[in-house]
Amino acid sequence: MHKLNVPSVAGERTVPVALATETYSRRYSGNSRKERNMKRSVRQFVAIAVVATSLLGAARVWAQTMNIPGPMSVRFVGTIQPFAEKKESDLNILIVYVDNQKLMFNVAEVYTNGVRDPTGLLLSHIWPQELYFNGPARRLEPFKNSANLGKQFTIEGFLFVADNMLAIMAVKVG
Repeated sequence: MHKLNVPSVAGERTVPVALATETYSRRYSGNSRKERNMKRSVRQFVAIAVVATSLLGAARVWAQTMNIPGPMSVRFVGTIQPFAEKKESDLNILIVYVDNQKLMFNVAEVYTNGVRDPTGLLLSHIWPQELYFNGPARRLEPFKNSANLGKQFTIEGFLFVADNMLAIMAVKVG
């Protein structure tokens, strides 16, 4: 029986030739290049998925520790009027931007998560006192109609305080 020296981690060892050729042919037979590329692609995908998941988790933890507020469900009740210079002391008036139109919103009531905010504490967090209304055109249409100016509006949506933006979900005029 012939013997063959085969390198290994622990050093060289001697194995029978039949065993060495069988292992070699099993490892590198058939579509070996395709199989190796497929295995490498799967390993890369798994590694990227693990890294992406850990980064997303770290970003969420960072946002929570930095106390970055998420959107808040709010309902504003008040009147929309054409823009005019406002007095500095009036905290219940917000300057509202709908597309390129600048309006004044005299806020009468504020509800956050279904509970009324009688002190207007939420309005004091909106600084400068400007809101950008954002949403589908059909929801922004009542603000653009001059016949609705001066009427009472009930506006529901998600308030992003850090961006001074209200994503409008519902509008009721009158």
